[in-house]
Amino acid sequence: RTLPLLRHVKNPAIGGTNTTPSDAEIYEVLLAVLDELWRRNPRYELAIALRYGLVSKEQLPYTLDQVGKEFGITRERARQIVFQALRLMRRMTVHRIKIKQNKPCA
Repeated sequence: RTLPLLRHVKNPAIGGTNTTPSDAEIYEVLLAVLDELWRRNPRYELAIALRYGLVSKEQLPYTLDQVGKEFGITRERARQIVFQALRLMRRMTVHRIKIKQNKPCA
């Protein structure tokens, strides 16, 4: 399964748009976006890491209740933080894809 935004990553080997980016491409973009997210707001990065089980291979994804307890906030506020972080990640991913394709960013 591929991320919808990553479908448009240009594959230099083919010279066109690759509809299935390699795991390495997905991993590279995800790491770069998570790193930038951490620099902008460490709380966003931690919320995403906990919510989607990215802290370690053994850890299961947290529920919104568990994320909220980790931060000392309500489930609803945890949902809002995860939503804001995902929205910011989408924007950063689109920006990185446009840079890779040498397209102007709006």
